[in-house]
Amino acid sequence: MEYLQQFSSAMDSALAASPLAWDHGLILLHAFAEAATALALLLLPLGLLYLALRRRDLGYRGLLVLCASALFALAVVHGFAAWQLWWPDPERGGRLGAIAATLLAVTALAFLAWLPRARRLPSPVQLRRANATLSREAFEQHQELRERRARAALVTQALLQADTALALVSPGGGWSEVNPRFLTLLGVKRMDLESPEALLGKGYAKTEGTRVVERSDEGQSRTLRLNWRSITIEERHFGWLVQGTEVGQEREHVQTLERLRKELGESAEERQRAQAAHQQELAAAKARLEEETEARRQALQQVHSLAEQLMRTSARVNQIDERIGTLARRDPATGLGTPYAFAERLATALAEARRHGQPLGLLLLSPDPVEGLSPPAALVAAAKAVAGTLRETDASGLLDEQHMAVVLPHTAPGQALRVAERFRSVVQEKTAARSPRLSCCIGVGAWRTGQSEEDLIREAGDALRRARSTGRNKVQAAGAGEGSSAK
Repeated sequence: MEYLQQFSSAMDSALAASPLAWDHGLILLHAFAEAATALALLLLPLGLLYLALRRRDLGYRGLLVLCASALFALAVVHGFAAWQLWWPDPERGGRLGAIAATLLAVTALAFLAWLPRARRLPSPVQLRRANATLSREAFEQHQELRERRARAALVTQALLQADTALALVSPGGGWSEVNPRFLTLLGVKRMDLESPEALLGKGYAKTEGTRVVERSDEGQSRTLRLNWRSITIEERHFGWLVQGTEVGQEREHVQTLERLRKELGESAEERQRAQAAHQQELAAAKARLEEETEARRQALQQVHSLAEQLMRTSARVNQIDERIGTLARRDPATGLGTPYAFAERLATALAEARRHGQPLGLLLLSPDPVEGLSPPAALVAAAKAVAGTLRETDASGLLDEQHMAVVLPHTAPGQALRVAERFRSVVQEKTAARSPRLSCCIGVGAWRTGQSEEDLIREAGDALRRARSTGRNKVQAAGAGEGSSAK
């Protein structure tokens, strides 16, 4: 007890000797620091709680609420510390500090447990790549759908123009297309046509086959033969093609011969002649039927061959269109964009610079004349030399057979001038083996607010002409004095 009294007396003496006991300015400084810290720590949990309430799709909302609670406890501790400068209360201060320490410890453990999940979160680059992949897959699926529709249109056109009774059954089991001859043969309208399963049988989709059906039309019975086969175009099942023919001619011949036999009498000789004629008629009818069947089979093969040929032609036309599009956007000799493609890239870069207020540079490069080397060949050599120094965001292209241009987004005038100097040095270094060595002149333009594409190109062109007027191997910035050159 005596020891505690001595310790308390020593603490009172220390406080009396502390600068806080007599320097009011220092007290106000500490109070301001504690209050400002408490206010800042109070704003942070409000922001975290707002984010947790607005973004309910986040998987770590509980961690945000826990962090907000810990920061709020710290804000209370610092605010109470400012209060204690005038009204000390060590007991409450210690309790608040213990609560804040507990919340911080729990938050730290929860954060450490969440770190492995945070490492698996996709980065913005991965999200952009995934978005690009999804866009490419959607475009490919759209192209495939267009090709399927084109194939269906070609097959439908060939089916409707055929001179035989044809119908197309879709892979789903319904009638896809039916030409008028097929409906006339069956003696029904399109809306009254039975389903393929009812007309051809339940197992028609398992194998190719033939089915004979009886039809009644205005009191007369007709026998029809339906042949179907599977159609595959470019390894894709397109459906079943059904061909219908009438095979009731033999029955008519039999009835005619019977009527003739009764009229000629019952003599054996007459019956033999009638039978012989009957056999001949049957043979002729059979031969005609076989010829007609063969002709229809050949017609069906021709339709199928025509459909396959049309699909191959369509695929070839698509390849040619893609090739023409590639040649229209990229020069095959230099690997640079064509003037049309470069104009698009320049317009896009200028639109982005205007929207975000960012700098943009434009370089016009022209090789110096070299004896024994044409200007287009010199431009090809210079373009290949600087190709490896371009950034991913830079856009290069041809203006004509003697000039190439490079767009430098996010590049200030001074940086654009240094890039031009590097291009000039690279052209000299990579063509050092030539005799004489290749060099070039470069004009540097810098986009300004309100400036159009034509004005920017004209400004860089004027700089290039000034560089040429001073000699070979020069770099000239727009609005500058005499250009720089290699020493």
